[in-house]
Amino acid sequence: MSNSKLAISKKQRTQKTSHGINDFSHTLPIRLLRARQAAISQFRPIYQQYDVTEQQWRVLRMVTSSDSLTVGDLSRAVFISMPSLSRIMTSLEKRKLIRRKADKRDLRKMKVSATSAGQAMVTEAALWSDARYDDIARWFGKKRLKELQILLDDLAQILNAHQ
Repeated sequence: MSNSKLAISKKQRTQKTSHGINDFSHTLPIRLLRARQAAISQFRPIYQQYDVTEQQWRVLRMVTSSDSLTVGDLSRAVFISMPSLSRIMTSLEKRKLIRRKADKRDLRKMKVSATSAGQAMVTEAALWSDARYDDIARWFGKKRLKELQILLDDLAQILNAHQ
């Protein structure tokens, strides 16, 4: 048998259980995307109110929750590629919501931080966002939501460990 991760045994190929392979709508990636879309739709009004995209919002939320981050750390934290992040930061910088400056210890690195206007926007939006989270917890159940968050974190950790 090949050492390839894709290699499967004859026994595995003949098993009746498909684990969702044959029913695309029930695959793990599609279910996760469906849940993500449903969750994001609950927060779209906030993006529209502040005239930001979902990706711009992720950047703003991350930089307002940290004193300053390197661009690379920010890219990894918000799951946005460096080229896309560069465009997003340019847009947010033009709106005076973030600032970029060279790292004093390593001039090759850029640091990103929120401006007072960016911080004020996120603080104001947090009131609405917190209410939305309360609604979701009420609809889904606080305990179930906490369990889901733990399960998703566990799944990500386990899958990342097996790459």
